[in-house]
Amino acid sequence: MTAAREPESNGPRGPTADSIAAACRALRVVVGGARVEDLAVLDETDDLLLFVRRPDPTGDAGERVAIQIAVGGRRGRVTTTRRRFPRHRFVTGPRVDALRRLLNETLLEDVAARPGDRACQLAFRAVEGHALTLHAELHGARGLWVLCNDQAEILALSRLPGGRGARLRPGSIYEAPPPPPRSPSPPAADPHDLDPEGLLAALDDELRSADRAREDAAERHALAQALDREKTRRTRRLEGLQRQADLAADPRALRRDADLILAYGHGSRSTHPVLEVPDPTDPERTLRIERDPSVLPHVQAERLYREARRLEDGRAVAEERLDAARAALTALDTVEISLAADELAEARALLEGLGVLEPLRPKAPDPATQKLRKLTGGENFRRFRTAEGLDVLVGRDDRQNDRLTTRVARGDDVWMHVGRGYAGSHVLIRVPKGKSASLESLLDGATLAVHFSKVRGASHEEVLYTSARNVRKAKGLPPGRVLATRTRSIRVRLEPDRLRRLLDSDPSQPSTR
Repeated sequence: MTAAREPESNGPRGPTADSIAAACRALRVVVGGARVEDLAVLDETDDLLLFVRRPDPTGDAGERVAIQIAVGGRRGRVTTTRRRFPRHRFVTGPRVDALRRLLNETLLEDVAARPGDRACQLAFRAVEGHALTLHAELHGARGLWVLCNDQAEILALSRLPGGRGARLRPGSIYEAPPPPPRSPSPPAADPHDLDPEGLLAALDDELRSADRAREDAAERHALAQALDREKTRRTRRLEGLQRQADLAADPRALRRDADLILAYGHGSRSTHPVLEVPDPTDPERTLRIERDPSVLPHVQAERLYREARRLEDGRAVAEERLDAARAALTALDTVEISLAADELAEARALLEGLGVLEPLRPKAPDPATQKLRKLTGGENFRRFRTAEGLDVLVGRDDRQNDRLTTRVARGDDVWMHVGRGYAGSHVLIRVPKGKSASLESLLDGATLAVHFSKVRGASHEEVLYTSARNVRKAKGLPPGRVLATRTRSIRVRLEPDRLRRLLDSDPSQPSTR
């Protein structure tokens, strides 16, 4: 099956067939007979990196060299490279694992250019003796590399091509595409041709420079887009908060009306719904205040005072939110300055610090987070901690209650549920093997069982508890229903301080508050 020759992209052409032939001759000298130790595939570009160990005539371990096969368009190259790529650029998964199993420990026997074409073949010999050939097609917009066995059957390839090559799949037979419709020119003399390592170093520098320019342009575009989106979002939030603050009633007018009702309301026996009084700031002006004849003046005044206090508290919170929104918008100015100065690394670090972008290299979770992840099996259970440091898991719905009780729970764990037949979440206190939960931990778990139930807020309530080994899911029971034996009960009194401490023990779950 013949691979399709895709149309070239516009712009300057990439390496010529002659330069690729010179690179192959240099590779044959530098890494011929090397043993493949590892490999990697780069995302976005489909580049293949082969990490080989060069043979050493003295018998010692030779030098480790990286071969980069960059396929496609103007950046098509086959050369050794000194560049070190970040680990997040490496593709992972079954496809790369299978390729690694095929090529690791093989010997690179030969590197040859395809005559008159921008393509080459790398010949490998496995320990078992069978041959493998890696075809690198460096032409086209993206290019392609294909690994075949000695029967030309495709074992792996960089991507599934489109167009006429869409039928290229693992298991099909590979045939090289026809050469371009032009006569191959005689090899041109290259000043580096007699210095293989110098030629490969020059090719590596050229590829590295082109890649860095392309990657910087893509990074700059991505950072600018992220900055614009975040600036638009924060500007709209600031405008919304400002509109809310402008629409809020003035508490000073409410306090003035309350003062006037107390001053003039008792002297009036009229049941008229409007109280007319002189304006304290302008005696010649009359104010009209709505009066509720159904209540005494001091009752209506107290209502107005209460509403004024509520508005004052709300305005204070609104001002804090406005200040925070202004500060958040101002913080983006530093990012804009760094981006304008072409300091891309600093701009990304600032955006990551502001939570706008996810880190390219996420930090390793701390031991406590890893422990919780292991305990919950990846489930997003509500998670809390008792006063003595025991983890408490709470289901969010009926199906998660089932998984918590039947999959996550261990025999020594304490299972709890609100009593008297009320609906509620399953609560699990994780107890270390050979230990038991104290009364304080039981009260903490019971408090959560009441809080996440239909009787939330009850001053006193009964909670059932037993060891998790005594709870089972009988066949035919609906989700969330289980059978618990050997249960005991504990009567818990609502303690706001205890409940607040428990809810604050897991700040990553604001929905539990």
